[in-house]
Amino acid sequence: MSMTTTVAGKEFRDGVRSRWLLLLTILLTALSLLICHFGGAGQGSSELVPLEQMLLSLSTLMAVMVPLIAILISYDAIVGEQEQGTLLLLLSYPLSRNQLLLGKFVGHGAILGLTLSLTFCISALSLLPYNVDVEAVALGFVQLGFNSLLLGLVFMALALWLSCRAISKGRALAQLFGIWVTLVLLWDLALLALLVADAGFAGVVGYMVWFNPVDLFRLTTLLAQQSESVTGALSLFADVDLHWGIATTALFSWLFLLGFAAAKQLATK
Repeated sequence: MSMTTTVAGKEFRDGVRSRWLLLLTILLTALSLLICHFGGAGQGSSELVPLEQMLLSLSTLMAVMVPLIAILISYDAIVGEQEQGTLLLLLSYPLSRNQLLLGKFVGHGAILGLTLSLTFCISALSLLPYNVDVEAVALGFVQLGFNSLLLGLVFMALALWLSCRAISKGRALAQLFGIWVTLVLLWDLALLALLVADAGFAGVVGYMVWFNPVDLFRLTTLLAQQSESVTGALSLFADVDLHWGIATTALFSWLFLLGFAAAKQLATK
């Protein structure tokens, strides 16, 4: 475990010194503050939107930004070492492949956790001067922060797996960016097209949501807030008596599946 901690510590220190990560953290925090304080501007209101609507809007932001940040942190974790010729050197030490993989995953996860903690803490604290239910705000932001981190860890595990498979950093990043575009931008458009077709695809769309970690993340917020103000494929779950923990468990399943795949792929190197 000490070797895993050493690798994780090095990855964390390298990450927090990164300027682009600092810029992404500032951008994510700024967008979060805009949603918290000006979420009602589109309806011509200068007042805070209800907490339920605020959290749903924040979940949409996190569904786009968190996977992208996770990919940029982890895409070169293994293939980068391979390109630099340091992978074989690392494995010549008393360090197993699983320890190397776990160390990088823990270090990168800590970086993402720090980024999200700063974003949600600053956003939540900025609401205190207003007449808000502090307990409800704290509970909502903690739940959303936890599931945002879990979504990021899923994409980190995906990035580690493809980093083990790819032959270059450029190819790994291109593949991951294609997956990000598909899961974040195109998946719901395809499901919405099936719903609009109205040819008995509603049941199929309901099942397909469970195959996309991004939709599962958004589903956790929808179920936790018991909101009906949602459109697209997730509207199928607006009236469903389903606990948000079930969607969270499905996200954990994706994390373990992709982590196992990454470990198996690294074992072949």
